[in-house]
Amino acid sequence: MLPSLKNHSIVLVSKVGYPQNLGSWQFQIGPSAELIRKDLIIFEGKKDEMLVKRIIAVSGDVYHFQKNRVFVNQKLETGDYLGREEQTSPPNGILSMEAEAPYYRLYRAGKIPHGYYLLLGDNRKNSTDSRTLGLVPKSKIRGKILFVLRK
Repeated sequence: MLPSLKNHSIVLVSKVGYPQNLGSWQFQIGPSAELIRKDLIIFEGKKDEMLVKRIIAVSGDVYHFQKNRVFVNQKLETGDYLGREEQTSPPNGILSMEAEAPYYRLYRAGKIPHGYYLLLGDNRKNSTDSRTLGLVPKSKIRGKILFVLRK
């Protein structure tokens, strides 16, 4: 997640409103939390590892990858968290051709289905994100980063 986060960064995470696993039990404290574009979130990857990525598109958004850039609702996705090189870096390999349930296949262009998110790392050249996993369901999101205490 460079440059936003480095190894050993300390962050404050809210888990209220997100599903949590405790062995074979799954529970949630409070009503579902709202997620918006640009939020940093923690989610459960395919191998039960916890990953940190940024929400680029939410349910109902239209996205497309063109000439090494990401467009959401016909606007180029940019931000302070991306270095100049990252804004034009090529996609990380092939888009998720064989996404496994509960992930949803990511195409070069499409509309985000209800309950799914397009997540990308800030370090686009070296990131395992929706381009390899597929669109991530809300059921896999475990929390939202509220504050970075130390980068």
